[in-house]
Amino acid sequence: MAPEAGDKSGAAARLYCGMGNHFLKTPSTIIRDPKMLRFARYINTELRYDTKICLNCFKILGQLYKFKAVEDHSVGS
Repeated sequence: MAPEAGDKSGAAARLYCGMGNHFLKTPSTIIRDPKMLRFARYINTELRYDTKICLNCFKILGQLYKFKAVEDHSVGS
C-alpha cells in the first residue's frame, strides 16, 4: 500500500527545535528581539530570525539572557 499525502506532511512536520537536538514541541515561537537572537547564536550559530524554538527553550533562553545582561551591567559599575 502506497503512503498517502497526509503521511508525507506528517513527516515534514517533524521539525527540530532551533536551540537543541530535540523535536519542536508545541507551543513554539520565534525570537523577535535582535539582541536576544545575537545572544542565542552563541549557542547555535545556524539560528535565523525565522527559526522556531520550543516555548520552554525560549523561556530558559530569556532567563539566561536577562542574567547575562544584569551580570554585564554590574561588572561595568
